[in-house]
Amino acid sequence: MTNNKEVLTVVVVDDEVMILDVMKSILEAHGLTVFSFTCASEAMAYICENSSSIDAVVTDYKMPGKINGYDIYKLIRAKFPSIACFIASGYIEIEEAEVEEQFLTTKPINFEQFLPALYTACGARK
Repeated sequence: MTNNKEVLTVVVVDDEVMILDVMKSILEAHGLTVFSFTCASEAMAYICENSSSIDAVVTDYKMPGKINGYDIYKLIRAKFPSIACFIASGYIEIEEAEVEEQFLTTKPINFEQFLPALYTACGARK
């Protein structure tokens, strides 16, 4: 989809507004275009409608409601494999969900480690 020289478009999903705002600010400060959602179902609808212009999704794992971050991950892996999808959480264990380890990141996110992983994943999914 894109490479390091182009602007990445990232969807960020987290039910905690403060965390969402911080993530959005940091990613935008690094030159990324960011669309943020506090509601997983709204994020999923946006992803489905705009999948061709999205490079990556970063989603919280546990969120209120019927849809969680793992549901978003499964949707993307099944329908939009060109989109890199990361699950960020302080609670998830690899055994809990069938998620490729490189797409799991702990909260708080260490952006010095996460950003290179994000660019690598987006470049590998072209």
